[in-house]
Amino acid sequence: MKNSDWAVFLVVVLAIVVYSHYKQNQPVAGDETTIEYRGERFQLSKPYDSYETYKNDPNNLVASEWPRLQRLLLEAQPGSWFQTDEDWSNAISALEFPGYGAIYCCDSEQADGSTLKMICVEIPHAGKDRIFVGRKTSTGITLVDDFVFAEQVSIESLELNANVLRYRARDGSLLREHELAK
Repeated sequence: MKNSDWAVFLVVVLAIVVYSHYKQNQPVAGDETTIEYRGERFQLSKPYDSYETYKNDPNNLVASEWPRLQRLLLEAQPGSWFQTDEDWSNAISALEFPGYGAIYCCDSEQADGSTLKMICVEIPHAGKDRIFVGRKTSTGITLVDDFVFAEQVSIESLELNANVLRYRARDGSLLREHELAK
């Protein structure tokens, strides 16, 4: 290799190293001060260097945005029937606001052979979760209940008896009853 070839090679390598260093040190969110959810933009409380930093900040949204966000999450409809577990999970997970939680709470096998599936979606800055319960049979999963419940109360089990869905705490106490449509 000639000296001029080496010089070009070194310049290219140096350019790649400098560019890589520059890209690695750029904030993930940059100067972005909004986040999108369900086609609407929400004002962040400040720009964040990374998604992790945003996610871990309990005050990541401007407080005046909370009511609009909560309304949008509560009005969102995931659908009423799902062919597979994956369809069910994807539809409910799509309602989760970025950086907040969705928990797959439990699957509860029933005497009739169906399985009740519960997913809890955090409602940001409300101290509540939106609870979705699907009933899985051989034909798919039907949404059978959708309600709001306090985050501090833990639903530990579900049971379906005579068309009444019962939610119980760890100690077995009844937390909620919901009669299913026939």
